[in-house]
Amino acid sequence: NSFDCSSCSCISASSLPAADHCRDRQVAMSDLDRKLYLSNLPLDIVEDELKDVFGVYGPLEEVIVLNSKSSDRPDRTAFVKFIDKDEAAMAMAVLNEMYKFRDSAAEGVKVSVARPGREDKGHKGASGAQSHAGKGGPAPPAPPAPPAAP
Repeated sequence: NSFDCSSCSCISASSLPAADHCRDRQVAMSDLDRKLYLSNLPLDIVEDELKDVFGVYGPLEEVIVLNSKSSDRPDRTAFVKFIDKDEAAMAMAVLNEMYKFRDSAAEGVKVSVARPGREDKGHKGASGAQSHAGKGGPAPPAPPAPPAAP
């Protein structure tokens, strides 16, 4: 693999050799393309619900439900990380502001590509939380069928 370091704007700030620096940067960027930030989630959302809905679009590497930062925030946030960036893009395109985890929700979940620095800063996921089976919304929309082979 060769990496074009001429397009790297922060090369002068790195102590790494140019090729290593760009390769590490490209890996980090491709990692971000696979990680989605979710907001406008119900307060009682659990990881399994996110796995069920987002897993329709492809295998997930990681699911993190963040605890609410403040008691006055009416929703929860989470991250889902896909194995493949195209599957992450598909899930975002189909579900963003369209899918509601609860029938009573006024708005759909907001889905965006995670930004650098928006990490799980010590928050505990919802693992081990009690099940909320039966509270979920409808099944997520299926991804579009791939084009027919010629």
